[in-house]
Formats: sequence, C-alpha cells, structure tokens
Amino acid sequence: MARFILVAALVAFAACGGSSSDSAGGPCTAPVNGCTSFNDLTAGTATIEFGGAHGNNYAPRCARVKVGQVVTFSGEFGVHPLTQSCGPTQSIPDKSSGTSTTVTFASAGTWGFMCTVHAGMNGAIDVVP
Repeated sequence: MARFILVAALVAFAACGGSSSDSAGGPCTAPVNGCTSFNDLTAGTATIEFGGAHGNNYAPRCARVKVGQVVTFSGEFGVHPLTQSCGPTQSIPDKSSGTSTTVTFASAGTWGFMCTVHAGMNGAIDVVP
C-alpha cells in the first residue's frame, strides 16, 4: 500500500509540471515553465485567461507586469485549479473555486504558476520595477 501511495504521489507531482527546485516560495529556475519571452502587459490591464476558448492553456502564458500592478486570473478554477509553482515569495493564491482572482506583486522577480490538474498547463509572470 505504501508503494502505491508513493507512486501515486510521484505521478501527481510529475503531471502538475513541478520539480524539486521550483516550489512555491522557492526560487524559479530559468526558463520558468518554458517562458523565454514575456508578453508586455505593463501599459494596460493585466489579465490572464484560461479554459473555455483557451482550453488547457493560459493566455497569455508568459506575461510581464510592473511592481504594484494588479494581475487578474480569469477562468473556471473548479476545472483548472491554480497554484504557484515557484517564486521569491508566496504571492499567487491556491484557488480551486470561482472564476476570478487578483494578485498584486509587491516586488520584482519571476513567479511560476500552474493548473494542478492538467500537465503542461503552466505559465510565468515576470515582474519588473
């Protein structure tokens, strides 16, 4: 039974796209969740959508915002639970219900995020001064 639980835990961890160096509150390893360039959202509203017409994807998947800027995640969290995969501090809340949540980043850095259900459904936010 213990072997089954260990195997199940490892499979779930791998499916979520995590690694031992990319844990919430821990440093991100470049490229964060495959993001090598970032959509510049510093001049306007920063919204990251997912689900619906986007399927198992975030749009944009890789975003750049400014310190203090509000980022809105918009989609069905019951289908695509959100969690932070890495970053300097715990800033992205675990969210498994509702359709919208906002995050304000107080410092510069890069934060990874992911859906806890769908392998490969992940992204990153690069926060600049």
